Amino acid sequence: MAYDEFKPQLWSDIILDNLDKAQVFGNLANRSFEGQIKGMGTSVKINEVGEVTTAPYSGTVQYEELNDSDKVLQINQSVYAGVTLDDVDATQSNVELMNKLSQRMAYAISDNIDQYLAGLHAEAGITVGGANSVKEIDSAVAISTITGIARQMDEKNAPRAGRVMVLPPWFVEKLVLAKIIRDTDNSATMTNGYLGNYLGFEMYMSNNVVASGTSYWLPMFFVKGYTIAHAQQILKVEALRSETSFADKLRTLSVYGAKVLYPNTLGRIYCKPKVEATI
Repeated sequence: MAYDEFKPQLWSDIILDNLDKAQVFGNLANRSFEGQIKGMGTSVKINEVGEVTTAPYSGTVQYEELNDSDKVLQINQSVYAGVTLDDVDATQSNVELMNKLSQRMAYAISDNIDQYLAGLHAEAGITVGGANSVKEIDSAVAISTITGIARQMDEKNAPRAGRVMVLPPWFVEKLVLAKIIRDTDNSATMTNGYLGNYLGFEMYMSNNVVASGTSYWLPMFFVKGYTIAHAQQILKVEALRSETSFADKLRTLSVYGAKVLYPNTLGRIYCKPKVEATI
């Protein structure tokens, strides 16, 4: 058997490590529930205490029962990647080749997950514009657009610490033209999309920001590690012999899920680029 020394846990750990490096949205979510998932269809209960009210004191105290406002994170998504290899044992013994292959498999899975997480914009409690009232963004209004979202988040008592925005490349260009972003470490940007900090927001760039063709894009603004809960797991990594060629096959299956925990801390803008004014 060509894969008699195959080490699934080794592959699983490397793929998962590379998967984490490739994500933008996933790494900005609350990932503390991943140890509780076991497979497709699992649900994770997120314990939470309800609101407490106050009343004027007039000599006696009335006690209220706390409401159970637990939330459930459903692990209801799955994605796989599969490749054909000449010799899985040889690949496994070649560290450089194994790393490159695991990076490509992880990126394919990560891209699927990140697109799913970007789609959670639909649960935003803060929305600017709409499909029929798209906001045009140029360098002159880019800053005021961001401050407007920040104000609405303040009005809804969203935590200030950990605020992030995930923007499409053209929006980042508008901020460069507005002289907000002056310098970027290209290597870091390629790895995790991080661009810098402005107006209390960490700025990230992603091509997975949801778009409707060229009609509009939906950048997202939320609180890192708070607004969105996300859990994923490499469920299986398997090697098997090809039935149609003299080669081995490698496949991996990942399961995941996500939930918006606090919609009032999630904002989105229906927007599109506007041609810059000429002098």
